[in-house]
Amino acid sequence: MVGYVVLIVSALAGALFGQTYKRKSEYGLDTALVLAWFAVVSVVLLGTVVLALGFTQVKQAALWMPFAHGVAMAIAMHSYYAVIGESRLGISWTVIQLSVVIPFFVSVVVYQEPLGRWAVLGLVSVLLAIILFGMGKERSSGAGNKKDAGSRRALLLLISASVFTGITSALLRSFASYHPEPQAVPTFFLLVSATLLLINVPICAYRSVRGGYSPWNRLTVVFSLYKSVTNMTAMGLLLVSVQLLPGFFVFPVRNTLNILFVLGLSAVLHRERVTRLEAVGLLWGILGIALLSYAMQ
Repeated sequence: MVGYVVLIVSALAGALFGQTYKRKSEYGLDTALVLAWFAVVSVVLLGTVVLALGFTQVKQAALWMPFAHGVAMAIAMHSYYAVIGESRLGISWTVIQLSVVIPFFVSVVVYQEPLGRWAVLGLVSVLLAIILFGMGKERSSGAGNKKDAGSRRALLLLISASVFTGITSALLRSFASYHPEPQAVPTFFLLVSATLLLINVPICAYRSVRGGYSPWNRLTVVFSLYKSVTNMTAMGLLLVSVQLLPGFFVFPVRNTLNILFVLGLSAVLHRERVTRLEAVGLLWGILGIALLSYAMQ
């Protein structure tokens, strides 16, 4: 029961974190500046948590994983921030969410988690729901003056963001195989991962000197604090949920719940109406979760 609650809260935190991509563009914040402050705030907060909880011994074979996670997370964030300005929201939304295939594949093939026909049907239902959500969001947002994702640069950015997002989740699954019991390890994992994002600090300093703007911006700092807290919560609880539940269940269900929470937040905060395609996607998503839950029995 604890694993399910942790998974749901992780999906909610992920939906809150996802709001930052749209807000960053609306506020016109500099990407390097946002990621620099995001890294600094994350390291300070996570460092404080780790010092308070104490360090947990990490198995040597898994030490490389949080470092790889940091690199993959940095690439995914940079790619997605860049692609938001080049492709329609619906297209990018769909492609990014399809990254769930990578950790699902790793869970089933590499770690040989038992997979029956109900789980396969559940995954197919989830993927169909994601596609319908993307199509519905594209129609509700409209094409506007943004370019189609067919341009080569936008396509490469979308693929990069999706693949490296999937890799970050797959690394969480791999790390959990060495540390099946949830302890202080998730905070250590995220601390190492966030530390690698500090590469954005010299990048930001270089750009501020050349661009003539100050690296201190109150809105950016507050924005980065919100981004850091929601991201730490989402990723930390995702790692704990993978320690408690099988990966073939966790990743499709979390992505589906994440989308449902995004729809709910959009309706409450922005008065956005659910389109017919999104409503159909909602039904398929619920069916997928039900099938995956049945496959767990």
